[in-house]
Amino acid sequence: MSGLAGIIYTDGRPAGVKALLPATERMAFLGPDGVTTWAEGPAALAHLALHTTPEAEHEVWPLRDERGQTLVADARLDNRDELLHVLHPQRHAQRPITDAELILAAHERWGDAAPAHLLGDFAYALWNPVDHTLRLVRSPFGLKGLFYTIEAGRVLFASTLRGVQALSPRAALNLPWIASFLAGEQQHHSDQTVFTHVHKVPHAHLVRFQTDPPRETRQRFWDLAVTDAFRGWSDDDWTEAFRDHFDNAVAARLRSNAPVAVAVSGGLDSSSIALAAHRLMHDEARVPPLPVRAYTQRMPGWPNTDETPFQEAVYARLLEFEVNLLDVERAWNWQVVESCQRRMSTPSIFPNAFMSQPFYQHAAEHGCRVKLSGAGGDIITGGEDYFLLEALGSLGWRRGLREFPFFAQGGLRSYLRVGRRLLRDRLDSRLVHWWQRRRDPQLYTPKCEAAARKRRGSKPEGASPLQQLFYEKVMSAGGLQPFEQRAEILALHGLELRVPFYDRRLIELAFHTPPHLRFSQGRTRVLLKRALERDLPPLLVNRASKADFTRFTAYSILPEDHARAIHLPPESLLRRQEWIDSERWQQWATRPQRPSQTISIHRVAHLHHWLTTLT
Repeated sequence: MSGLAGIIYTDGRPAGVKALLPATERMAFLGPDGVTTWAEGPAALAHLALHTTPEAEHEVWPLRDERGQTLVADARLDNRDELLHVLHPQRHAQRPITDAELILAAHERWGDAAPAHLLGDFAYALWNPVDHTLRLVRSPFGLKGLFYTIEAGRVLFASTLRGVQALSPRAALNLPWIASFLAGEQQHHSDQTVFTHVHKVPHAHLVRFQTDPPRETRQRFWDLAVTDAFRGWSDDDWTEAFRDHFDNAVAARLRSNAPVAVAVSGGLDSSSIALAAHRLMHDEARVPPLPVRAYTQRMPGWPNTDETPFQEAVYARLLEFEVNLLDVERAWNWQVVESCQRRMSTPSIFPNAFMSQPFYQHAAEHGCRVKLSGAGGDIITGGEDYFLLEALGSLGWRRGLREFPFFAQGGLRSYLRVGRRLLRDRLDSRLVHWWQRRRDPQLYTPKCEAAARKRRGSKPEGASPLQQLFYEKVMSAGGLQPFEQRAEILALHGLELRVPFYDRRLIELAFHTPPHLRFSQGRTRVLLKRALERDLPPLLVNRASKADFTRFTAYSILPEDHARAIHLPPESLLRRQEWIDSERWQQWATRPQRPSQTISIHRVAHLHHWLTTLT
């Protein structure tokens, strides 16, 4: 992940590159391949480079066209061939057309409609001195961050929250945002941050700042919508389309100028990506072969995490990949948490967000710059649908009755989950909260929930219950924030995160996939398994359950690290706002708890620690 920063003076003052120095120093980890600064008139821009594609090595920053439009970008475009065919940019004899040149050509051709024509992961800033307009753009799934603030006489932006904070060191905290994080309601804060004056460019948005007269406008350039384009497809049509889309998504993310790292956990998602990558490079030759380092993390002494048979079945088919087995002793320790969180834009959502540090360090030391992740595969392909009431509601009553008995495979817990969702949907929210607190008390208080200011997000018109659920999980800020955070943690190690399952065309297909190809008769992820049946080992396809990492996440922590986590001082913002139930916190902190409760304690502790790093 590269970085960018900039200052635009809306009152016409001349800008200087020295003003950007605090941001470039704060974000230095994003620029191992060099930092470029530029200033002209009221605009100053900076680019911090990490070269992760063959074309990136030829990029010149900032990029300018004949009209003076100036671009800085952190971008990987996946539909280069389509754009080259349509845009016909000027070719160079000595070097390839870069992704940045395609972005600039797209704006010359389509204006503000250009981002809708771009596929891939991107965040960029485009300054037009002719009409005194700054455009900040972010791709639909937000792996690359972009933050901004508007002050008297200027607009500031940077790739990370800390970069903007360095340029504008005000510290007015956004209390509803913090309360929402604590109460797990982040999905409703797509453009907000921990500071009231700093905003995030929302996913799939173009934010336009006009300096004369001063004005800010927003334009959403893509959204999931119900379409009839897939009407009448047979199961074979769906299988072929999914295979093509998945292969294209993996192939696009293998475009690299350095070795690629891929995780092989033994689960279906990471294994599917690794096996497809191996086939595309070494069996079908669709992708130029690259050095690929496959990593498996093991937790010795924690039997519930052991997936050795599945991992060995996958590695038996990855003959051209270098296999690396890494032992991980703990889910996290305070040294790692502190080194990461003081540079992160959000507090750690999961306490085990730092568990893969040995993997990232090892990959970076061996020259990798790209990491392929199976994140989100369960949501996209139907790994959770079978245990959700909305999924049954999409089947109609006849098939719903036929499918319902398969809930028994999950035991009483599966039926209770259905009942809980029925209660949540139909009973008064106060009664539901009372019952939930009686059954499984929470650390946060009703006052915290009130401060979170819950809001319902919009859903696609005409969508089925299952599609509505899909939209909430895939498109909400809360659903995407873990991927943004993982991308920042990887960037700290000089690696760029790439997530094939979060490919725009693949998601559009998955959104319309018929329910019977997502789950059927106790089998989940039916379409994925049909499409990749030639890649996946039968042992993996037919596995009944996944490994359980909750006990490792909760109990592998050193006693001294846990003692620090449960020490929440009275001056903590969370206590001063009375968002934490202090009595319950003491009870939970002084006696053994279930794994989920211990993980909750650690999550709150990480939030408290992250807040202390802001000043």
